[in-house]
Amino acid sequence: MEISYKDHLREIVTSAWLMGWPVSEIWLNGEKLYPMEGNVATQLVVQLVAGPTVDGWNYWMHALDWKAKKKGVVVGYAAEKLVFTGTGNDVLKKEEEYTAKKYKTRNTIPDRYKKDTGHAKMMLNFLSNAKNPPKFELYASAPIYGDSNLFSMIIGGKTYTEGKDFTMNAETGFIQFLKAAQLPAITALSKGAKIKLKATVPERRDAVFHRDGDGEARKTYNLPLLQDTKFELWWYKGQKKGCAGLKFEVTGKSSGQIYVKGWGQRNGHGRGVKTRDIVYAKKDPVSSGTTEKWNNSWKKGDTQYEIYVDWYQGSYNDNFQPIYPKFTKEWDVEVLGVVVKQV
Repeated sequence: MEISYKDHLREIVTSAWLMGWPVSEIWLNGEKLYPMEGNVATQLVVQLVAGPTVDGWNYWMHALDWKAKKKGVVVGYAAEKLVFTGTGNDVLKKEEEYTAKKYKTRNTIPDRYKKDTGHAKMMLNFLSNAKNPPKFELYASAPIYGDSNLFSMIIGGKTYTEGKDFTMNAETGFIQFLKAAQLPAITALSKGAKIKLKATVPERRDAVFHRDGDGEARKTYNLPLLQDTKFELWWYKGQKKGCAGLKFEVTGKSSGQIYVKGWGQRNGHGRGVKTRDIVYAKKDPVSSGTTEKWNNSWKKGDTQYEIYVDWYQGSYNDNFQPIYPKFTKEWDVEVLGVVVKQV
């Protein structure tokens, strides 16, 4: 039961007394108000993944990084303006304009159109109730941006979705259930109990390590490495007859663990010839080169990694880019505290 009195709004009644005696039940017009059967949680505080010595911490950091960067990322395109071009429809008139909201429709653009954010053209079939569904030509498209909702939470076998059922502060572990959510029973959330947080992160690229000219250079990336991370490298041959190439080494910080080391080279005649390759943390030949050392697993304690490159013999417009693998990961987190509501 909740009551409001003066500055106290919707406070939960945990006990009731009358003239110094405890009240066992309160009824109003045949409805039992107190005590209510069962309790649910409205807020939680959980112990998040603690640090770089914990299994799965490297995936946790990548999930948080993707969560921070996800807002503003184009994940698809929605129709802005569609013009009827079909014939024989019993509902619509030629040249009438409709938005994607009027009919149930496939209103996202296939992958082959996703590079064009402004004026991709294609035909869309509207799945209306008309006997002869009309066709529309897409004259403009509006990008759909992702938001920062990433995690799902599993409590007592039920899955809750971030943004729909709850919000979460990934720094403090504070979780607020939303009004529309089916609140979890307190029996599954006693202090010290474990719940699951789950995230799915797509394959993504980090910043390009670019250098134009000969000589060695280093760049530090502020993320731990994931298993199956790969690296794309490309460079151009600057001399007509001379060879051109690069040496590379990826090292964990602060362990010094070498994750992959090798070299690539372009031989033969030609100037301005581009060489491109993908480097894996395994024995896998690079263009006219090789990988010499590799370790395809994260070293606990590493919070960063460093890329070392040494371009030589006229190589120019040289680039080295990390590509992180897609993953779905679950973490068991401990419940530290619960705010309870009677129902």
